[in-house]
Amino acid sequence: MKYINKKNKSLKDSFYHAYEGICYTVIRERNMHIHIIMALLVILGGAIFQISYEEWLVCLILIALVISLELLNTAVESVVDLITTNDNPLAKVAKDSAAGAVLVSAIISAIIGVVIFLPKILDFIKDNVLVAHNASFDIGFLKQNAKLLGYDFDYTYLDTLSLAHELFPEFKSYKLGRIAKNLNI
Repeated sequence: MKYINKKNKSLKDSFYHAYEGICYTVIRERNMHIHIIMALLVILGGAIFQISYEEWLVCLILIALVISLELLNTAVESVVDLITTNDNPLAKVAKDSAAGAVLVSAIISAIIGVVIFLPKILDFIKDNVLVAHNASFDIGFLKQNAKLLGYDFDYTYLDTLSLAHELFPEFKSYKLGRIAKNLNI
């Protein structure tokens, strides 16, 4: 990416440079990969659970907020790296504060996502047996958040980790991949 210290000559140039900045961040920043995966999961979940128009607006605004803040975080980190190569307390403050802004927006977005999607997930699974590997963690998360939102959570579940301990006591590791491989699935 070549930088020219001049004002963009046209609107087309402005959009092109914005596109380059987005591509740079998407390609090089691990956290942006996480944000994009989460955004795609939210979009998929929204389609599957047919969230309302208002819920779509909230989700899309939050996705834009988190991704925009990650772009700004990358910009701040790049400028700080450009200005100083020494350990500088102010450089640390700038980088940490920009990263903190992304973290705050991601946490609040996740909380709002739970509020939007958990009732729909609970309604979807209400008459089914839940199956999970190390289910105590997954079920614990669902129970805790359902309780916070005023929902009862009393579902039947099957813990494949406990089942694997019973079926394969000779194993030293009970990772899901190992169990699946042993069962030829």
